[in-house]
Amino acid sequence: MFKKLLVFSFFFVMGIVIAVPVSAHTPMLYVEDYGDGTIYLEGGFSDGSSASGTEILLVEDKDFDNDTAVRDKYLEFIFNSVNFEELADTYLKIAEENGAKIEGNKVADFSKLEAELLEGKLIIFKSQLDDFSSLNLPKPEGSYLVVFNAGPGHTVVKKGAVLTEDEKALLE
Repeated sequence: MFKKLLVFSFFFVMGIVIAVPVSAHTPMLYVEDYGDGTIYLEGGFSDGSSASGTEILLVEDKDFDNDTAVRDKYLEFIFNSVNFEELADTYLKIAEENGAKIEGNKVADFSKLEAELLEGKLIIFKSQLDDFSSLNLPKPEGSYLVVFNAGPGHTVVKKGAVLTEDEKALLE
């Protein structure tokens, strides 16, 4: 009888140990290049839970060398485009929470914003996924990474699609 109880207990414990990782949720990020100067992002988790509100970062794909020109140019484009007003508003909220100087409805001077880094690389832009766990963003110039940042152990990094000369013309 004791032997049967021991065998049953062993299989019961092993079943629990095996089931715990299966119930974990793995972060997922889908990035699609629309070919018009923008990318579409959709995030989620393998267990079907929503990624709404999850932080999305665009990060320059090189070590930071004290040059924020790519970020500054990207932010100026977003803030001067009527097509991306919603992105600008979201960015303003995030920038203000991080202590940026806001004058009315704009950042006074993008070059005066403190450089934020992720693993030694410049963060070009911060936003979050909408209620449908998606986001449309214009592509920055140069090589960049798209980061789905849902916290420690729940981060996905994908290489961003390159902005072509033809796409630049479409965005202007």
